Amino acid sequence: MLHRGGGLTNTEILEFDSLEISGSQLSNEEKVFTHAGAVSSREGINNSTQSLDDIIRETPGAYTQVDPSQGGVSVNIRGMTGLGRVNTMIDGVPQTFFGTSEEQGRYHGGGRVSGTSAFGAMVDQNLLVGVDIERGTFSGANGGNALMGSANLRTIGVKDIVSKNNIFGVMAKYSYGTNSLGPSYMGAVAGKYDFDLGYVGLMYAYSGRKLSQGYKIGEDETTIVPSDPNDPNSSIYAFNPQSLTQKPVNQLAKLELAYKTHSSTLQYRRYDNNLAGRKLIGNNYQINYRYNPNDILDINLALARNEASQHYNENVKIMSTPVGNMKGITYNTATMFNLGNTITSNLSQNLDLSTTFGVNFMSNSYSKSLDWDQSYSSNDGSTDMPGYFQYGFAPDGKQNIKTLYLDNAFSSNFWDFSLNLNYVFAELSTIRQGVCQDFNAYCSPKEAGAFKKNFNNFNISSMLAAKIHTLFTPFVSYSRTYRIPNVQEMFFSGTFNYSDRNFQDLNTGLRPELANTYQIGFNSFTQGLLHEDDSFGFKAVIITAI
Repeated sequence: MLHRGGGLTNTEILEFDSLEISGSQLSNEEKVFTHAGAVSSREGINNSTQSLDDIIRETPGAYTQVDPSQGGVSVNIRGMTGLGRVNTMIDGVPQTFFGTSEEQGRYHGGGRVSGTSAFGAMVDQNLLVGVDIERGTFSGANGGNALMGSANLRTIGVKDIVSKNNIFGVMAKYSYGTNSLGPSYMGAVAGKYDFDLGYVGLMYAYSGRKLSQGYKIGEDETTIVPSDPNDPNSSIYAFNPQSLTQKPVNQLAKLELAYKTHSSTLQYRRYDNNLAGRKLIGNNYQINYRYNPNDILDINLALARNEASQHYNENVKIMSTPVGNMKGITYNTATMFNLGNTITSNLSQNLDLSTTFGVNFMSNSYSKSLDWDQSYSSNDGSTDMPGYFQYGFAPDGKQNIKTLYLDNAFSSNFWDFSLNLNYVFAELSTIRQGVCQDFNAYCSPKEAGAFKKNFNNFNISSMLAAKIHTLFTPFVSYSRTYRIPNVQEMFFSGTFNYSDRNFQDLNTGLRPELANTYQIGFNSFTQGLLHEDDSFGFKAVIITAI
């Protein structure tokens, strides 16, 4: 059974049930082979020469959607990606940023290639120590509005920089490669003071890199051959590498405190980038607290706020409209609160029970600021803003998601059984600027003004494992999960009237997505198979989602 714990740094990591195996202490990557189900863990991301995309793609059943115009990482599980379909988190906090890039490169069908829009986590891999991926099943707050699973990116902490029994530490990394690879760099400093039954630590890290699409291809040609050297947008290719060259900068600061049964972490993370026609800014604030005096009380509290914005450059066009000239800015603000407690008990001589229950609340809003009074020329030469652009670009709206969760893990000498449940209450709301047209059967009510729609769903995730042998532990699982529509889906259907801004045709009849996921497989793990210092792990899983 998966539990959510904190350790002294209180970051959201996967904690596995204890397993008595002689030999050295197991790493997180080894613990995966002692736990039933499609879970994976990768460590040492900040020390790897591979990209974060490559590391995730090496994980069975996981992939990444690489969009060079977005700058963030978007995790794909079993063909599903995006907010809610995969709960992508940083230190246990869901990432809700929705980026929209400018139109790119060559002209096609009378206009330039359209920009893209996607969800992503804005963080540099130099600040990450690991990633935990759970496919098909869920546990705790991670299951709130998650359809196919979760991926949690873990950032470095004080103890990653300051080695044991020391009070000060420095971490540095630099890499550079030919053909537009790098440079990439990171520097971190930390101090830690140990006292009886606790410690206090402080760290700061700064990272940056250069990413470019202007690399050489066959016959020593580059990916850009402009037809007009004075016009960077005149590329004969589908994108402009100059616009897609980025130099993201990340900062991370943490204060860690631990004393007896109390531990807490305060952190601040900053992201700055300029990519695909806009400046990206992210500010993230987070507090974690844990109180664990006994088996009855293991309280975990988390409070986080993410603030992200896109500031569009002057000449940027989206949907063939110069949003940059209108001083376009989009905002995404998300606040998360989570409170849970874990109780462990011995029901009989051969039966243990671990129960985790709690509540999670997330408020996520999207808005924009555009100077509508500024005159400009649209495609048809008019100076009146088309209605479809006013309502279509960066839809405004808010979603509130409340999740009540209950995890139960039974364990004996011969079998393990987990039953995780949650109930999700969700609300989507917006202020509609126009009315829906009469022929649109998918929009109700049709009047302009405040609009609100409520959802509620019950989700279940179960797993049964038989402890036949350490080299053969078969398991089966079943999960039923829902995912409500997000703001962009509900309030931007694409069915707009192109001439009258008083019409806003939306699809307000969208229903939650549903997945029934089945797993069957087995684990194998042992130490000292061929030599006393070796370890062997193997996991085979078949997953079907309907």
